[in-house]
Amino acid sequence: MRNKLVICLAALLLTACATQEMTAETQTTAETAEVTATETEAETTAETIAETTIETTTETTAEETTVTTTEAYEETVSESVDYAVLYSEKLEEIMQSEYYDPAIYAFDLFDIDSDGTPELFAADSTVRIFTVVDGEISQLTYVLPTGEGGDLFGLRDNVRVTSDGYIANYSYGMGIYGFAHYDYFRYENGKITFDSSTEFGSSPDGDYYIVNGESTTKEGYNAVQALYDGMDWYRAGRKYVLDYSGISEALGIEFVEEAVEETADHNAIYTAKLEEIMQSKGFSRDMYTIESKPLPEDMYAADAMGGYELADLDSDGIQELVFSGGVYHQCTVQIYKIKDNEAVIVDINDEEKELLCNPMSKVAIEEGCSLELGSSGVINVSDNGYIHSEYSGMGASNNDYFRFENGELIRIASLRSHLWYVDDDGNERELYCIDGAEVTKEEYESAKAEYDAMDWEEVGLQSFFMPAALQ
Repeated sequence: MRNKLVICLAALLLTACATQEMTAETQTTAETAEVTATETEAETTAETIAETTIETTTETTAEETTVTTTEAYEETVSESVDYAVLYSEKLEEIMQSEYYDPAIYAFDLFDIDSDGTPELFAADSTVRIFTVVDGEISQLTYVLPTGEGGDLFGLRDNVRVTSDGYIANYSYGMGIYGFAHYDYFRYENGKITFDSSTEFGSSPDGDYYIVNGESTTKEGYNAVQALYDGMDWYRAGRKYVLDYSGISEALGIEFVEEAVEETADHNAIYTAKLEEIMQSKGFSRDMYTIESKPLPEDMYAADAMGGYELADLDSDGIQELVFSGGVYHQCTVQIYKIKDNEAVIVDINDEEKELLCNPMSKVAIEEGCSLELGSSGVINVSDNGYIHSEYSGMGASNNDYFRFENGELIRIASLRSHLWYVDDDGNERELYCIDGAEVTKEEYESAKAEYDAMDWEEVGLQSFFMPAALQ
């Protein structure tokens, strides 16, 4: 899809009415130059333009430039108008990169320093922050006391910020010897400076606490951390999907979209694939037909032998075919995509597949496991491009999260829990895992809560294969 940018900026009408009288009486001597404000009336002529100056108590010289409130006002207005154009150009630049995928990329606007101009947050797996300095867009960077620095912020595609200039970077490690590390920064006058760092974790020698690179007590750590925990944090990064409609919504920039003729009839390709499935083992054209409506309420769902749904999983304008094996609990889903004008099944590499198929053990993959997603014939798709595959039963819960990117499934996270897990010693206990590593129950629940908070929609059973006798 090609897009032509049409920027429509309405004329900005600003009327400022202010009447101020400022008078001054200046007394000087050869040794001193004291400036004392008194009440006088300034004479004006038809040729004189009155400039209202900012009142100051500091000493000035003839070489210093007096900043007028009128000039400051005009500068603020200019910057507030220009940032929408500058930010839209930066976002469109990101959209033109080879790595761009609207299912992954998003952006946000938030005024960190409360100067009237919001900063731009461009997010994928991390966040880049941009601002406007002297009428030009500038990317924010940071430097740590160690000398290390960078321009990427946040974790899991968002970064915590406050409206009074604080930015928090967060990293952590899970497992037996986990840790949580925070770097805090201040953003002032277009620059980021280091403020403080904290870390706590576990080691073979026990728990440890660090503030600004120095070991401290738990009480010392908590005292410093409490100062930051009490701030009003905002998670910036994913408010808007990074596409043309998202830019229009956030920045008021209008785009005119030029349609590109499709090279193939995708619906015809998927129809042929469904015909092929119906001719395979277990289907008979004499017994089954395709019903394009949901099952009637008075019909048992078990009478449905399978189903399908078309959904644009990667927001590229081309729909994928989500094929459902049925509505029973153990029925899974397969995804087909268009490649070289054919419908081909979407798979994942064997290393990832082993983790997905054997979540609680190290059993070799040759025991047999193909990529089958979901349960009860559906997967869940979020409005920000995630795919959730869930299968639960007998005390176990398997949750896998993906993105569909460049025609492939990219696994984002795998969360496992088992209430009656039996370990190698024969002991029954609860087990919680993230990406194959055992974690605490609290860590598991915290990670899962982030995904549970997303807006999910079931996909897979919009249309049904049904026995012909029921038509």
